[in-house]
Amino acid sequence: MGGIGKSTFAKKMYYDPSIVSFFDIRGWITASKDYNYRNILACLLQDAIGVKEKLDKFSDEDLEDHLQKGLKARRYLIVVDDIWSMEAWDEFKLGFQKTIIEVEYY
Repeated sequence: MGGIGKSTFAKKMYYDPSIVSFFDIRGWITASKDYNYRNILACLLQDAIGVKEKLDKFSDEDLEDHLQKGLKARRYLIVVDDIWSMEAWDEFKLGFQKTIIEVEYY
């Protein structure tokens, strides 16, 4: 269901000062039709957590572990925008029990 302003609304909330001050970590991911789980993990680690090291030497499981350790005991908001399949969503949401997420699904 495109074009009704879901992403615009989510962006407005994401940048709202009360949201910014409430969460320790915030991450915005645009998944798109060419969803790549590994790239999503790497983007979150670099942009939201602030990891500076090269990530191409790590397995997906290592990246997941690193991300979960970086988020542990912190208040975080991860927005996944423009995700196109339930399979991609199911793969992504594993391990994220306390996340507030906006999902655009067709």
